[in-house]
Amino acid sequence: MTDGTSASARQTLYGVPKEHAIDVLAPSALCQCRFSSKVARWRRCPKIGTEPVEYLRELLGLVRGHQYDLLLPTHEEVYLLSKFRDSIAQHVHLAVPAFDAMQKLIGKIDFAETMHALGLPTPAFQVRHPDSLLKGDLSFPFYLKVNLGTAGLGVRLVRNAEDLTSALAEFRDAKLLESEPLLVQQPATGQMCVGQAVYQDGQLMGAHSAKVLIDCSGGGAMLRESVHHPGVIDDLKRLGNSLGLHGAIFVEYLYDEATQTPSYIECNPRIGESVNAILSGVPLVKLFCEISAGQVVDSLPVGKEGVRSHTGFVRLMWMGAEGATRRSIRQERSDMRSQRGRYDHAQNETTRPDEDRYSVWPARFVGLRLQLRPASGAEMIKSTVLNYSLPSSACRKIDALPADFARQILEGSAS
Repeated sequence: MTDGTSASARQTLYGVPKEHAIDVLAPSALCQCRFSSKVARWRRCPKIGTEPVEYLRELLGLVRGHQYDLLLPTHEEVYLLSKFRDSIAQHVHLAVPAFDAMQKLIGKIDFAETMHALGLPTPAFQVRHPDSLLKGDLSFPFYLKVNLGTAGLGVRLVRNAEDLTSALAEFRDAKLLESEPLLVQQPATGQMCVGQAVYQDGQLMGAHSAKVLIDCSGGGAMLRESVHHPGVIDDLKRLGNSLGLHGAIFVEYLYDEATQTPSYIECNPRIGESVNAILSGVPLVKLFCEISAGQVVDSLPVGKEGVRSHTGFVRLMWMGAEGATRRSIRQERSDMRSQRGRYDHAQNETTRPDEDRYSVWPARFVGLRLQLRPASGAEMIKSTVLNYSLPSSACRKIDALPADFARQILEGSAS
């Protein structure tokens, strides 16, 4: 697994078939996937967001020196793997979209333009340079988004000119505002949902959707419930067929129950958080592994509706980051454990001791830190995101690499 730090990586562990022994690659010795009975070894690597070339060297050095069956990407390193997928596939199985398709999905601007070109529903948008946003010809409110951003770090709701100035200042301070244009997107109405899909050579082989019952300021689903939206499945089929997708993606969309229509706002070309799908009877990770191995697969059935699950300690970290007190965090944790209130019949997606006895350790560590100082949730989130995020500066470095760079590393001839 090419990432061991994110919640997506932790949840992916639960779906990998038991016959696989798993190594995880991560910059930090405290990466949460290291604490898993399903993981054989942790391998240290550079941060892909600051050192993408060095990350690639480390990863391909491991591929060259070991007999791995599969390379399983779980986060934004999929962009780097897509750039060199043909060279890497000569040495290890993997399933990632072709690079031209990847470039049409990974950025918020890229995705909006792709959906518009395909005639698939997305909120009205403009692409604007930061300097042009202060000219006063904008219609409030709108969402201001950087093209590449993780965990909601590059998305702000702008209600007026004061919000706009503040959002631009925040983006600059976070070093998210570079030379690239920004997406100005109108709000859409409806229930926030997440849809996941796995493709084999452009054909949709498995899909799952869940509505978001609790989210966070970073935009992630903290509590979700499985749903079935046939129209979304049709749209995902069309998207995959048009781009010839191979591998996994997940999309975020707002769903209008009255009209039964979605409005797509973001795409991530990776597997995403997959436990709700597994609990609903849709083993997307297992399917992803089989497709990665080059197997011929059957399409998965539609999953059960009404299955609830939550992100456990990840939810508690976000509560701390958003200013919650020790008492409210303790109460939330108690409600999760007892499946009370809004957590009624909701299973934990990240801490699953019946399947992974060591999964309790990250939760205990986070719980202790939050009780000592709730605001440390923001620090833990920031340090984790920096381990796997891929800013525009890193993408430019990847884009500039020669097409045969990975082949040279794998053959031991790269300088």
